[in-house]
Amino acid sequence: MFTDTGFWDTFRALFPLLNLIYPSVNKEIQEGGLVNTYKESGFLPEWASPGHRSIMVGNNSASVVADAYLKGGLRGYDIDLLYEGMLHGTENVHPEVSSTGRLGHEYYNSLGYVPYDAGINENAARTLEYAYADWTIYKLAKELKRPQEEIDLFAKRSQNYRNLYSPEHKLMRGRNKDGSFQSPFSYKWEMRSPRATAGIIPGRYSTIRRD
Repeated sequence: MFTDTGFWDTFRALFPLLNLIYPSVNKEIQEGGLVNTYKESGFLPEWASPGHRSIMVGNNSASVVADAYLKGGLRGYDIDLLYEGMLHGTENVHPEVSSTGRLGHEYYNSLGYVPYDAGINENAARTLEYAYADWTIYKLAKELKRPQEEIDLFAKRSQNYRNLYSPEHKLMRGRNKDGSFQSPFSYKWEMRSPRATAGIIPGRYSTIRRD
């Protein structure tokens, strides 16, 4: 059993490193930590300590699962069950721990973002994190040869980060349910897309943080 790890930061560095230098350990984490947690609670963990804990935002278990299978080449555990857990997390939120699953998934899946005026904190952060998670699901779905409709769905959702880009400020900006940008706007967001910026960002350094 593996627990006491928060994926909010470790999905960026620790787990990709484990795939490179300790793949056998990461395989045990996938099976002994993630598979067991999903079987016992109905959700993949986001911040296990040891049970689900309401800390940080995002759906970063998706990245941990996809990276291990795609780049780490790990096999010998129930990837189909983990993929099921990934899909479940895109359409549900834990009834007691809002950081597990996706808080605001109804808005995100229909509007393409979590609205500022929906009464959900960190709405812009959630949108950006969910979009990256959807990109990892899309990549894994292709590898697992899932139905094309499903692959296309997550390919489309992975582009939802574009919905928050404000050409006026050249920054990411919260939006309301009616599509208008949140106002007044505090210059706190910088570009948060770990992959493509081409097509919406005019210049690599045009979205630096402004105070």
